[in-house]
Amino acid sequence: FLPRSIPMDGKMSVYNTLMLKSRDADTKRARRIADPGLIAALSVQNVVRNQKYSPATFVFQVLYEQFRFFFNLYFLGVALSQFIPSLQVGFLFTYIAPLVFVLGVTLMKEGYDDYQRFARDKEANSQRYLRLNAAGDTVSVP
Repeated sequence: FLPRSIPMDGKMSVYNTLMLKSRDADTKRARRIADPGLIAALSVQNVVRNQKYSPATFVFQVLYEQFRFFFNLYFLGVALSQFIPSLQVGFLFTYIAPLVFVLGVTLMKEGYDDYQRFARDKEANSQRYLRLNAAGDTVSVP
């Protein structure tokens, strides 16, 4: 027998929801007292999100992913070495332009791919589905 933990005003809070055993000694069935606030707090949103990036971290994450590759990091090192006058071999543009071009194309490609993921997620999340409520009826939900 679990003790009752109901506030004086008779309302159940999220933290006071318990499995209460029936007072009837014959049935000894457990009744669950469900609080709508508890259900809302514990339920997970039914949305699909396959995006890799957020707008705030897009550039940083793409650059991190690109500089994990040895050759991109190598070309960055070579381009940065051209800022040191004793190591400078040619025009700075000839070292930086190819790296900037490759990174720019990669940023545009990743941005386009992430937008396509967003569009597919939005389409999947806007589909209607049936939700079963406590009474056993189904309700169409967007």
